[in-house]
Amino acid sequence: RLNVDFFDTFHIYENAKTLGFRHPHLSVQRPLLISLMNIPLAWLDYSKDLPGILFRGSHWIAAMVTSLFLGVAYLIFRMSFTRLWAVFGVLLLALNPMVIHYAVFAKEDMPAALLVALSFYFFLWGSPRALFIAGFFAALAMLMRYNLIPLLFPVFFLGSLASPREQRATRCFALLLLPITLFMLVPTIVYPLIGRAPLAQSLGTFVRELFMQFENHKLVYQGPLSNYGFLLNCFSSVLLLAATGLLFKQRPKHFFFHLTWLVVFFIGQTYVMFGKEVRYLIPFFIPILFLAVAGAKNLCDFPARRRWLPALLLLALTLPYLRLGVRELYRAKDPFYSQGVAKKAAEYAVRLAGDSGRIIWVGNYYPSFPKDYFFHENDQFAYIFHIHAHVIEFFARKPVGVLKGGEVYISPNYQQVDLPGTEKLLKPGDVVVASLAPPHTQTMNLPDYLPPLFVQKVKSVNPLTWQEVGQF
Repeated sequence: RLNVDFFDTFHIYENAKTLGFRHPHLSVQRPLLISLMNIPLAWLDYSKDLPGILFRGSHWIAAMVTSLFLGVAYLIFRMSFTRLWAVFGVLLLALNPMVIHYAVFAKEDMPAALLVALSFYFFLWGSPRALFIAGFFAALAMLMRYNLIPLLFPVFFLGSLASPREQRATRCFALLLLPITLFMLVPTIVYPLIGRAPLAQSLGTFVRELFMQFENHKLVYQGPLSNYGFLLNCFSSVLLLAATGLLFKQRPKHFFFHLTWLVVFFIGQTYVMFGKEVRYLIPFFIPILFLAVAGAKNLCDFPARRRWLPALLLLALTLPYLRLGVRELYRAKDPFYSQGVAKKAAEYAVRLAGDSGRIIWVGNYYPSFPKDYFFHENDQFAYIFHIHAHVIEFFARKPVGVLKGGEVYISPNYQQVDLPGTEKLLKPGDVVVASLAPPHTQTMNLPDYLPPLFVQKVKSVNPLTWQEVGQF
């Protein structure tokens, strides 16, 4: 039973509640579509007083989205391979450690991958109706993850170069004008509805906020080598199998489209985008495994007398990868995922606060993580589930204030907490949720020892001398 989710997810829940109740406050860092998807669950959770249905329901939806992603991957593989090889490709995808890891979390990662796959699946069909459906799903993909905006159109363009001349006008409308129009239409409608901007200014407001997000990503720039490490860590020896798919002259149908998909997305995410996380790479896992299936098929097409040798090589290239998938399934059994540190802290804070007490967060983001949390040192948050006021507020179902800027000192017996400069802001009966974690915690700099998340009711507020502060 999953009781944790990522820091971003709780902003998505806030946005779903905001959109559902038409409130202008919106966390613009989170894409619109994933928040819109959760509106029905948020409405049931808050309007119909069904606590927990948003959290539980969003995880069930995430699991269904991942299942659909695997189903669409099968359809894409089936367009080029026999049923047996298509199943082999889907099994490789299903056992990818990062697909397993992100499968049930209520973020935009797996929905974005599904929408990209759907868009390219209908693109490969090539009929006018299919192209319009492809453009529709491309618009949804961009609304689900904004960093897909510069990646989809080059694939459509390069994949259409060999199309008949009489289809070019249709393709331009279906694969360029339609997705851009739909992409702009959604915020144009949503922003006035929630009172964030008047109709005449809604699109301009959205575009400005969108560019702000791209500017913010520049602050977390990582070198291009990070993505090479991410792919090596989540594909292992299967990358060699994919390389063999490039070497043989016998190439399956749609080979060059998948190669285009892989190259455009890899170059865009590695050398154009600033943020580097393995979850951004999931939308092009399918073409990587397409090449792997092509390589495996070519190995098995050797003459019967010598087929044992390529079969042995195929086994050697897939076993290390399968080991990664089995290891990830084992990691998912960690009690951390069912215990829920934030949920426990919030419930305890509510019990202490009662009906009249305030809950106040103080300190830095608190990193919670499973026992085995390492994926790659440059992936900042793959297994790090940060907790802050909005996470506690979601589980507490009551407002949580934030005291900013103060350092936190706690006595060795955990009976006193010193918050310099806050004696006029707190009062007896308040409940303090204090994080003693160092600032900017991520995979590469997690401390060897992390103090527990401190939850305590204020019994008295007393100014301390500097000598007394030094005792903490």
